[in-house]
Amino acid sequence: MGKKILSFLMVILFIVSFGVSPVWSSEDEAAAKELTLLLKTARAVLVQNKPLIKDPKGAGIGVDKFMAITYAN
Repeated sequence: MGKKILSFLMVILFIVSFGVSPVWSSEDEAAAKELTLLLKTARAVLVQNKPLIKDPKGAGIGVDKFMAITYAN
């Protein structure tokens, strides 16, 4: 008898779960996509300028220049 009730409750929970809307909004999704794009761009800038970033005094690339290149891309 207990297994039947548990099975019934699991089926009801499964059916109800389809009617629940997601917790995030379209604004959250847009922000997540923008942050993902920024991260990918920053990684590309790191790869392209790796020798310059390792020696910032000799090359003259610092955080400000790095962020400017990242946002430009």
